[in-house]
Amino acid sequence: MKSEIDKLDETYNLCLVNGKFREKNKIEAENHQCKNAYICFKHKELEFNWEFLETIRLKRNAINYRGYLLKYEDWNSLKLGFELHIKTLIDEINERLK
Repeated sequence: MKSEIDKLDETYNLCLVNGKFREKNKIEAENHQCKNAYICFKHKELEFNWEFLETIRLKRNAINYRGYLLKYEDWNSLKLGFELHIKTLIDEINERLK
């Protein structure tokens, strides 16, 4: 499994230069890494943790494409990060719906 996390600024710029983003009324990106880079770069007020998002993206890819099994200890170490990011998204959505 790839364990090196790319830098946010470099990833965002690479996605931008290579036409991986399409903005209309919403953002579209060709892959999860570009979507994560966009939201972290353009919405810093959400305070998403780029390293966390990259870590779970890499683990997801290892599970889906290379048959990696997620250990209970791995899930436990990521659970709080999931909960925090999900809560942030829910709060932001609720705020925008007001």
